[in-house]
Amino acid sequence: MKTFFQTYFLLSAVCCLSLSSCETAPQIEAGQLMPPSVDSAAGAEKTVRQDIVSVIKQISMGNINQFIDPEKGLWLIQSSGAMPNMTHTSQVDKNFPIDFSAVKEEELPKVDCAAKTFWTKEGCYLQQINSFKEEKIWTFCGLRKEDESKVEIAATAISLTVINTSLSTRYYFSLINEKWYLVFADLRHPCEA
Repeated sequence: MKTFFQTYFLLSAVCCLSLSSCETAPQIEAGQLMPPSVDSAAGAEKTVRQDIVSVIKQISMGNINQFIDPEKGLWLIQSSGAMPNMTHTSQVDKNFPIDFSAVKEEELPKVDCAAKTFWTKEGCYLQQINSFKEEKIWTFCGLRKEDESKVEIAATAISLTVINTSLSTRYYFSLINEKWYLVFADLRHPCEA
């Protein structure tokens, strides 16, 4: 994500030098985040982070399908035993577990099987991190080689993770064509085999 911000600010600087005015108001719509132009890199990063939280808080059962890329879709990770399985979909139904209303930008909780709730802290948390690509869950799902390649490519593009401990669900987002999309949802409950 840092590379995205560095590239964005470099391009913004070039834009401002070549044009007489480079003022852009932030535009937030369902599924879209257009970073605003700000004088300082630190100020811009803080504004973009606040906008990310605002965008994620807007996602609800009523509009979740707008946050699924129509071309890339959404990979759901579930488990009916020890091994995970993955399914690909272009939309979810009304039973999809989602609640980002109280999301906070903080370090994500970790799984703790000895804890009563199975997490190191409770709540809904967002962090600009990609732990999914390191876990390589897809290698244990029995996917066809073609699907495994698609998942691996999509996994490298994740730049935002949300965990809601009350739902025991992990959500992974990517910025695709300047819009935030949910690309993976891990619906497995921690510490279950």
